[in-house]
Amino acid sequence: MFIQDILYQRGPQMNYIIINKIFKKMAILVKTHKTYRLIIAVCDCDIIGKHFEQGNKQLDLKKDFYEGDKKDDADVIELLKNAQRDDATFNIVGKNSVNAAIKAGIVSKKGIMKIQGIPYALCLL
Repeated sequence: MFIQDILYQRGPQMNYIIINKIFKKMAILVKTHKTYRLIIAVCDCDIIGKHFEQGNKQLDLKKDFYEGDKKDDADVIELLKNAQRDDATFNIVGKNSVNAAIKAGIVSKKGIMKIQGIPYALCLL
């Protein structure tokens, strides 16, 4: 059974709800902080505002730092490539965000760390 079969069976109102949930799960938030160099914060929408701990490590995904413009992975890849040319620093959290960073060439799979199964990368170029 394909997603369109499920959507057809549920009716138009449910279609909107399901598609919205799928988009929210896949969407990525990007926020640019301007200091002496650009800091690009990239985070999956579905984990924003959450806190993860493992041993002496923690991820605190505060909205004031990570919540920015909602983008799809193609837009994020392009943005990361352009920011790389501007000598930016990157904070990247979440499966979709990390995958976009790998595709953009910002980080390699070896540079990915995890806390409670949540992938993240910190890059200073």
